[in-house]
Amino acid sequence: MKHTINARKCAHCGKGMRPPTKGRGKTNLCHTCINNRDSLPEEYFCKGVSKYTGKRCKKITMGEYCSQHKKQGEDNAKEYNSKKENKKDA
Repeated sequence: MKHTINARKCAHCGKGMRPPTKGRGKTNLCHTCINNRDSLPEEYFCKGVSKYTGKRCKKITMGEYCSQHKKQGEDNAKEYNSKKENKKDA
């Protein structure tokens, strides 16, 4: 077993990774897992839905929504909270 200075591990397979560069490294997934998208569970993909096609976004993200669909997540949270408040009033 090799010892690494930067002990970053892939969130999916647990394999060791090198430190991130400036522009990349926003996800905690190794290069192998990112290239093999079919083996990744849905928790690593954006939950946003395209308004034009009606299909789910295919971007890999560690949060719930990618930067393009972040507004959808904010709108869904507001809608959820307003439904919660309406139930309390009833």
